[in-house]
Amino acid sequence: MTNLANFFVMPCILKIRIEAARGLPIIDRTSELADAYVEVRFGELGVQRTRVCRKTLDPVWKQDFRLEVGDDTLLQDEPLELKVFDYDAVTADDAVGTVMIDLNPLLSPDAPNQMAGWFPIYDTIRGARGELFVQVKVDFFENINPFRDSSAGVHFFSSNRIPYPYKVQSSTGC
Repeated sequence: MTNLANFFVMPCILKIRIEAARGLPIIDRTSELADAYVEVRFGELGVQRTRVCRKTLDPVWKQDFRLEVGDDTLLQDEPLELKVFDYDAVTADDAVGTVMIDLNPLLSPDAPNQMAGWFPIYDTIRGARGELFVQVKVDFFENINPFRDSSAGVHFFSSNRIPYPYKVQSSTGC
């Protein structure tokens, strides 16, 4: 028997806006400032990053990212990971800290489809090292067919029962 749950995977778009950070620690001792950027990671979708905001402890990026998620179950299993770094042209970039966002609160039917706010940037050795303002939104691809009144809107199911929420209105043939 085929597991129907495998047929109802809902793709979605994960929209992330990295707005700003505040209260970053002094990383560059000569200027007593930071050259910060943020890496955006979600599951195996690769790494994206903001531009570098130079010589500030309160950088403003206002950058948007869109991640196409083919399987919405990943939203339950994987956190959104935002790593803040200080850019260095000569040596390796310094890690400031990480923000991990659990996306489960966006998934319940009565929940809002977005969250926004200041999240602490956390380093496992040094603790909180400033805050990052982030907006996260999930847009699910709805299963709506604009051609439902034509033959292009006919649904075929390879199952021994009609999946919820569909109902049989008429049947033709054997």
